Amino acid sequence: MSEDDLKIFLKAKKEEFASQVLTVLSLIPLCVIIVTEALAIHFEYTMLAAVFSSILLVASAGNKRWVTVTRRDLINLIERQINSDSEALTLRAKLAKN
Repeated sequence: MSEDDLKIFLKAKKEEFASQVLTVLSLIPLCVIIVTEALAIHFEYTMLAAVFSSILLVASAGNKRWVTVTRRDLINLIERQINSDSEALTLRAKLAKN
């Protein structure tokens, strides 16, 4: 595996982690809203928490705009690895026939 391939892989892992963090952060205020509404607790910042949660959900769902490692990059990386391994090429040929 080349250094460029490792850089692509590590960058993709980092971006995936950032997306997961945004999703979790958006669920926290959402859970607080659900609990306070279910327990009939009147919280004066409920609307603010809802807006904050919505913004984070949109950011995590719409993270495709700032992701720099594309699916094509990852597929090319995997293909280069398969093409450099003779066992993988043999297995690929077998699976392609089926």
